[in-house]
Amino acid sequence: MGFGNPLTVRLRDLNGAISLGSDIESGMAGDMFAVTRMALQAARYEANLACRDSEGSAPLDMPIAAREALEWATIGGARMLGIDDRTGSLSPGKQADILLLDARAINMRPVHDAVATILFHAGPQNVEAVWIAERPRNSLGV
Repeated sequence: MGFGNPLTVRLRDLNGAISLGSDIESGMAGDMFAVTRMALQAARYEANLACRDSEGSAPLDMPIAAREALEWATIGGARMLGIDDRTGSLSPGKQADILLLDARAINMRPVHDAVATILFHAGPQNVEAVWIAERPRNSLGV
């Protein structure tokens, strides 16, 4: 949309807080799987370009781990809202918001790294069940 590169890499370099969200659903689906995947790929692209400029070649290791991007979409969002003491991670005493994914689906195979499989292959079609505050919800939120 002409806003320039995402802020993700610059925030990482400054040890800033990163969270992900979706807006303008009229132009893009509010699919957090896609939002997280895109944010990670854009950040990796920018980090790879910087390495090529400074070192003359691509980095030997992936510059940003999939687990870090998962944190942007989970605990990062809770932290930005100031509710990370109550939600955003599965920890004793916190509200449990859980998605159960169907890992048997063809798009989820093969699984070498569960977090990477979720970030790079999963989508809303893989969500089998949702719990919000330990209560089961259906696709209508009830």
